[in-house]
Amino acid sequence: ISWVLYPIYEKDIIEPFAGYSFNKSHAACYALIAYHTAYLKAYFPTEFLTAMMTSDEENMERIVLEVSEAKSKWIDVLPPSVQASLKHFTYIDDNTIRFGLKAIKWLWDWPIDSILAARKEWWKFVDLEDFIKRVGKEVVNKKSLEALILSGSMDEFWPRWQLFANIES
Repeated sequence: ISWVLYPIYEKDIIEPFAGYSFNKSHAACYALIAYHTAYLKAYFPTEFLTAMMTSDEENMERIVLEVSEAKSKWIDVLPPSVQASLKHFTYIDDNTIRFGLKAIKWLWDWPIDSILAARKEWWKFVDLEDFIKRVGKEVVNKKSLEALILSGSMDEFWPRWQLFANIES
């Protein structure tokens, strides 16, 4: 008698099921991604952290967390360097990651590409004057030069305070 008073339509059965089954399929995909991520983190920690740092280059708070995690796993994160760093974080070996130039605040793609092109042509920069001459004054402005100096990217040339004091000249 109740089915006569309250008829059950097909849409009343399918719509709630469709909403619920979508969540299950979505959860299965996320579970698979979580499994793969955990596997990579457990068996390839240096490569995993390199990829994580590269994906979080714009977020310095995340970079700080990931560098501290690398240190807790006895993985060295080498400082940025205009002589050795590439655009993104770089896997060196199982115990070493090189800091990428793109993670430096106030340093954009154009100066980084110019630095890499100048370094590719001659490999090493001799000093700050050679760096500016080869990269170009129009590319490396005061702001990007300050960022490179304060990040430690030019520590091979002179102490930071001397470089920073001579930016104007």
